[in-house]
Amino acid sequence: MGNRKWLRTITCLLLVGCGAFYWYRHHGLKYSAVCRGCNVILIVIDSLRASELPCLGYKINTAPYLCTFASGAVTFSQAYANSTWTRPSNMSILTSLYPPSHGMIDPIANTLNPKVQTIPRILAQHGYTTQFISNDEPNIGIELGYDREFQTIRLTPGSFVDKTMQSWFSAIDAVKHDNQLGKSAFAYFHTHHVHDYVDNILDIPKSFPLDPSYRVPKIPSINLFTDLTEQLMRNYFVFTQQNSRVATTVSQAESWIQELDQTKTREQAHEMFLRLPQNIRDEIYKNLVETVVTQPDPTKIAPLYRHMYDESIRTMDLSIIKIFDYIKKNGLDDQTIVIVTSDHGQLLGEHGVIGHINGISQDEVHVPLFIRIPGVPARITDALTQNIDLFPTILDLVGIGIPKELAGISLVGELLGRPNATKNTFVLSHTTLPFLMYSIQTNRWRLIEAQYPQGLYHALYDLPRDPGELNSVASWEEPTVSRLTALIHETLRRQPVYPPLSPSFPEWINEKDRDKRTNN
Repeated sequence: MGNRKWLRTITCLLLVGCGAFYWYRHHGLKYSAVCRGCNVILIVIDSLRASELPCLGYKINTAPYLCTFASGAVTFSQAYANSTWTRPSNMSILTSLYPPSHGMIDPIANTLNPKVQTIPRILAQHGYTTQFISNDEPNIGIELGYDREFQTIRLTPGSFVDKTMQSWFSAIDAVKHDNQLGKSAFAYFHTHHVHDYVDNILDIPKSFPLDPSYRVPKIPSINLFTDLTEQLMRNYFVFTQQNSRVATTVSQAESWIQELDQTKTREQAHEMFLRLPQNIRDEIYKNLVETVVTQPDPTKIAPLYRHMYDESIRTMDLSIIKIFDYIKKNGLDDQTIVIVTSDHGQLLGEHGVIGHINGISQDEVHVPLFIRIPGVPARITDALTQNIDLFPTILDLVGIGIPKELAGISLVGELLGRPNATKNTFVLSHTTLPFLMYSIQTNRWRLIEAQYPQGLYHALYDLPRDPGELNSVASWEEPTVSRLTALIHETLRRQPVYPPLSPSFPEWINEKDRDKRTNN
């Protein structure tokens, strides 16, 4: 009798074990630590604000394919960037440090301090191959530290995804090849496709294909002869002279500046304009339109800008589905974590501004975040998250220890829907453009601190009652202002500070030789 009882016990244990093993194998948890050894593909769509996507509440179907991807992923509806512009925000993704900590906060040439830990470095130490795929634009340029941190750099020809597709496919081919060699892979894709939406101003579509009832705003009438100024041309030529990435030689730009110096009237400047190559005239025209239509009241032209912005999201979406399909076609989808997010948002007339470096309002930092993990059920969560959380989350997902100096938290508990998941009680953003500004946001409050030349300024918004941040309540919520202000500075004070490396300058840059060059 005892033997039979013992046999029944063993049989039950075996059945339970087999059932657990079956569940373990078929629910994406076949890798301990959720997805040990999985590839990681991180796609950063520059300037994509969350509120312009239909799966996050937008009224127009700008991105059906991206939202189809999101329907199979975990969607974080309250994800925020740690800065309002490209350089510091991408560095916060890369390092899990707030911008004042990693130090890459100024629009000048510098390089990330090599003492800073980065996602690709940690993953490479654990056997991963690492790739960085982007156009070599100044604020995402490889000399900022990407060339040191990634094993492979793939520079794409231009900003728009359709022109960079082959580079993206090659990167995915490399992931598959690495897997065949027994290596896991990490690929960081960055695209300026949405960021450069104003470049479409010369070819604005007459309809919005995904919404037949949509009416395209009219472009304002601009007379080049009247509005083209010598200063605008000069600004473009000087930019060309200083930026080796544009398709014009420095010597050509210098000769144009000399020719412009010789013009004495606007008519002569316009005649010079007509003699320029077509691609250069187009660039100047785009700069002209952007300059003219945003002055003095950008809200009048906001519908046109929103249309161009939405159109850039739509065309990006048509390309990004090819990436998702290519991942699946190569048999990588069941062993690859795919993350789609943005480095910052964009204002489209809100607060009288078009752009993303004029303040630190919510639309400038509220970004999409979709994380698809093999076998992890799709869900939507409103937990507060920020870009610095991606680094520790990736390490936690693939079973690598998280360095203690990272400022972000792992989102794994939230990804799996655990009731005791670690959560942010606030998110924090920072910018130095146009002035030093901070923002801190909780589930209820959003505080902005700005250090204007005329003095310190605070604005406080009660988000449930004022989601558009239209009416500051700072004057009658002084205790809240004081508490959140202290939390900003206490948080940053606890973080290490890594001064960036300054670039080496030519030997001739000294007082004596500089004066000599100037006098010549």
